[in-house]
Amino acid sequence: IQEDVMKHLRLAVLVCVLLTGAMALPQNTGAIGLSGANIKAGVNLTRQQSYTFYQGVGGEFDSYQWMAGTNLDMGPVLFPKLHFMPGVDIAVATVKTIPAGSNAVVDKTLKIYVINTDFAYFFHQSAKGRGYAGAGIGTQLLRPDGEAGSTRLTLNIPIGFQRKLGTGLGWFGELKLVIADDEQNSALQFSVGFTLGSLK
Repeated sequence: IQEDVMKHLRLAVLVCVLLTGAMALPQNTGAIGLSGANIKAGVNLTRQQSYTFYQGVGGEFDSYQWMAGTNLDMGPVLFPKLHFMPGVDIAVATVKTIPAGSNAVVDKTLKIYVINTDFAYFFHQSAKGRGYAGAGIGTQLLRPDGEAGSTRLTLNIPIGFQRKLGTGLGWFGELKLVIADDEQNSALQFSVGFTLGSLK
């Protein structure tokens, strides 16, 4: 399973590199309004809903998913500080399941492909960095090994900070709240990465 996880993480990195390769095509960059791109990696903290007599319905962040992704800064939309930032995330996790007709617990690999359509508002800007917060919709494509896949919609609420390293290059950190229709598919996402081209 560990080898399978590494294979999918390498695939995620490859997808990120290919998507940000658009930065090397200036003729297309101007045509589609691309002003930057982010490459990121991180972890999704997830939780299972549970019930206890003393606390009632609740849960705790007791599981995680490694993730990698990218998003494109398509520039201002409607307002100068509001940017459209679509992207793709890929997460891999090991989940425990009990097959029908069996009492044995089996580990399975869960692959999650997410298409995000986020908007970010840059509320703070300085010569060295800028802070942002936003909202958007995500589409999760859940693909457990050996089982039929499913699709979920999520509400994304990101907040982050980008710091300039040099001309057209910076690093960033982001915290994103991913809210799905159930706790199992919701997550608290922490990610760090590099931003290309969008910092002036």
